[in-house]
Amino acid sequence: MVEMVTNYDAMTSGSAVNEVKFTYNSFAQLTLSEQEHGGAVDGSTLEVQYYYETGSSNTIRPMTVTYPDGRTLTYEYGAALSPRSHHSESRMVERTPVTSIR
Repeated sequence: MVEMVTNYDAMTSGSAVNEVKFTYNSFAQLTLSEQEHGGAVDGSTLEVQYYYETGSSNTIRPMTVTYPDGRTLTYEYGAALSPRSHHSESRMVERTPVTSIR
């Protein structure tokens, strides 16, 4: 799996122009995406967090996505044993309003 992608301003001995870092959980699902537009990823880099079911009840499906501005999208699934749940059909619902990017 790709862990980091970096673009440099020169073929050799260049400086990072922008960079994206990916973090995965034990199920190889993306849990954190950090994207820096002005150099290398650091402590002030904006990030998107991805949350999943824990694996209990034999499911590791997506649950929420949280964006740098604090907006959270939540996946909703049908009731247990319903056709929607049986096929892991989901819909996304915005839970928090957009405020400002840090």
